[in-house]
Amino acid sequence: MSARTATGEFPLGPPRRRALLGLLLIRLGKTVPAGQLIEELWGARPPRHSKASLQSYVSHLRNALAAGLPGQDPAGLVRYHASGYVLDVDPRQVDACHFERLVGEGRRLRSADDSPGARARLTEALDLWQGPPFLDLADYGPLAEESARLEQLRLSAVETRADAYLDMGEPEAAVADLQREAGTYPLREGLVGQLMTALYRLGRQAEALHVYERTRASLDEELGITIGGQLRSLHDAILGGHMAPRPAAVPEHRSNRRPQGPPDPPPPSTPAPAAEPSAGAVDAGAAGSPGPPPSGEHALLGREKELSALCALVADTASGQGRLTLVMGEAGIGKTRLLMELDRRPAGTGPYVVWGHCLPGPMPPNWLWAQVLRQLAAAFPDTFEAAAAPFRQPLSPLMPELLVTGDTGAGQDAPWAQERFRTYDAVCEVLLAVAAKHPLTLLLEDLHWADAPSLDLLRLLATRHPRRSLGIVVTARDADIEVTPLLQRTLGEVLRNPRTTTVRLTGLSEETVGTLVRNETGSAAVGSALVRMLYERSKGNPYFVTQLLSLLGDAEDLHEPQATRLLLARVPTGVREVLRQRFATLPAESLRLLQACAVLGTEVDTGLVDAALAAELPVAAAMDAAVRAQLLREDPCTPGRVYFTHALVQETLYDELPSQERARLHATMARALTSGGASRPDAERTAHHAWRAEGELPPPDILPLFARGRGADRAPARL
Repeated sequence: MSARTATGEFPLGPPRRRALLGLLLIRLGKTVPAGQLIEELWGARPPRHSKASLQSYVSHLRNALAAGLPGQDPAGLVRYHASGYVLDVDPRQVDACHFERLVGEGRRLRSADDSPGARARLTEALDLWQGPPFLDLADYGPLAEESARLEQLRLSAVETRADAYLDMGEPEAAVADLQREAGTYPLREGLVGQLMTALYRLGRQAEALHVYERTRASLDEELGITIGGQLRSLHDAILGGHMAPRPAAVPEHRSNRRPQGPPDPPPPSTPAPAAEPSAGAVDAGAAGSPGPPPSGEHALLGREKELSALCALVADTASGQGRLTLVMGEAGIGKTRLLMELDRRPAGTGPYVVWGHCLPGPMPPNWLWAQVLRQLAAAFPDTFEAAAAPFRQPLSPLMPELLVTGDTGAGQDAPWAQERFRTYDAVCEVLLAVAAKHPLTLLLEDLHWADAPSLDLLRLLATRHPRRSLGIVVTARDADIEVTPLLQRTLGEVLRNPRTTTVRLTGLSEETVGTLVRNETGSAAVGSALVRMLYERSKGNPYFVTQLLSLLGDAEDLHEPQATRLLLARVPTGVREVLRQRFATLPAESLRLLQACAVLGTEVDTGLVDAALAAELPVAAAMDAAVRAQLLREDPCTPGRVYFTHALVQETLYDELPSQERARLHATMARALTSGGASRPDAERTAHHAWRAEGELPPPDILPLFARGRGADRAPARL
């Protein structure tokens, strides 16, 4: 962050003083309560005389501004007002505000089919960009969030300018922009779709297909999810040569597409898109009957009952009786796939579908709802403008583009909590107003990654949407619900409403796994032994099944003896990454306990673990956390026994232990076995752990252990 005049930059002082300016700058023209500033500047450890310290920082900041801006009243620039401080600077003097204004103008010009004007405005905006904002102040949460928000706005500007380039028949310029960004953001599917389209129009079909494969592999390995339907449709169109060299642009509000996706490239026989859906055009019957799956994609397997429950929600929403459904299950169980099946109706045949995604890592507050609002603004511009007009000020934290220069808005000096509630209330009012004219189904994914404000807003909306034309489907991982108190509390309150339902996805049956395997491999001659192995390894998790199949390679590798060895030899990369994400949410003690349990195999003797680790870990508490996270499960028939919910969990933990640490844990278990820690003596297990301990057990200790179990050299690598 820097401050400049016509004569050059002037110093702003040390980091915390600069952070104070930044915190006021991102709420330009609004009073920020002193208590909020103290919390944001010092966090949980404020100085003893925090108000006096804040006043001192404000005084130093005013002096810095006075030195850099002679002739201006520094007390007028940073004013004390209503128990807080306000930075009173013309927005035209702030490059971030100028940037947002230009991006907004560029979007409006693009919507009005003025592509040359949009390109000029967006180029002017992007020329202002000098790098990530507030990079020197990333330790201050609100400034890091604002930096992330502005970066998302910049990417949106890049994508909109690429659309303008494509409209004008300049794919070379679009490729130049998009290739650079795709290298930095390989998982941003909308941007990838634009790049594929631009490459195709340049006659570089092979490169477009390579970009698709790279994205598919990245999503699979890094997030454990499948590529979106929009990109798959684009990929199929490029392969089949169905894309016109320069298709006509379709206004965004005329399609019922997923957020940030590229335009669907229809084959020649596809009819033109229908007009913008209206309340009178809703077909409630069609809403309950998703269309057939697209060409090249298999039908949803084993989820007929669950899909029927969601179709009933859509039909109720179309008739003005909206409700909320929670879809829960472990990672990879098929939550997203179920929602995609729900979103297969042609545009105009049911409630308009809006997708919102929560992502891991730091996101701006209410990013989930900002996505929803921006999609509605693009889909129904007139309706949204009328609904949002009374709420521009409270909606501005989510959609800064709604503010007009000079906006003040009532309530800007209200206490922080009250201001936040006004934002939540405004979002609810706008959603309900739009839904009154255009019935809506909100599909909100991965709520386990949602920030606290997004959950608070959902809780408020859930009290208002019943008996309206607004249906809500949320997804969450059940294991994360158990270990996230805020999410658990929010869902507990929301689901108390009698018009809410829960759909819990569990593993597919062995028969369904067999059908899935035959569909994925294109081979009807898949042996029952291979299907049984896949079922037992995956516990019916469809994502785990497809990942395990990837180990087998081509169809000729399905010969049962060889395939069985391959399935037992490795944990697929995608499965490993999904499990790492689950491990990352655990307390350190629970992860340590799981690593120790992993050396014992898939079944664990809790008495042995307690004897081995009681001196270094709170074993009972760590075990409870692992059970709540659904990584361990208690054996109801054998007290004192637990087992891993998936063999893949145990294998991943074991394989990722450093060799020296693995040997140390084996030595620990061998000692515990000889000291009577196990519920039953087991000479073979003792010898196995002694063998695996390698150099961690000195000879005086290891000889008695080997005497207990002959043939330890024949012990398998893993029990």
